[in-house]
Amino acid sequence: MAGNSLRVLVVDDELLIRWSLSEGLTASGHSVLQAETALEALGLIENSRDPVDAVVLDYHLPDSYELQLFSSIRERLPRAAIVIMTGFIGANAKAEALARGAYAVVIKPFNVIALERLLLRAVAAQAEHPTHTRDAR
Repeated sequence: MAGNSLRVLVVDDELLIRWSLSEGLTASGHSVLQAETALEALGLIENSRDPVDAVVLDYHLPDSYELQLFSSIRERLPRAAIVIMTGFIGANAKAEALARGAYAVVIKPFNVIALERLLLRAVAAQAEHPTHTRDAR
């Protein structure tokens, strides 16, 4: 991460969500990779020459059930901050995501500027405590 510029992977099957996050984050000086599916996201991670600082991951994808993709991303990108986004998530699933190391779970729709601030905090916290997992409070 150079200065406050992040390299962010946005994974969502909704084109409008990917586009709006990409536009907002890019306008703020960040680099954004976009994936529509779990398979595409893993391919981008495997073939990326530069490290990914943060991942914004949709909880519900057509080719990934619940936290399967989260676990795969965490294995491949242990230093990246991961924020889960979803239209709905139960309390138990949210608690599990946080216990497994998600920095936060945000509910759609959300403000892109607020999400950018959250990503900056998440990356700073991950850099400070790379093996830290948040407890599910």
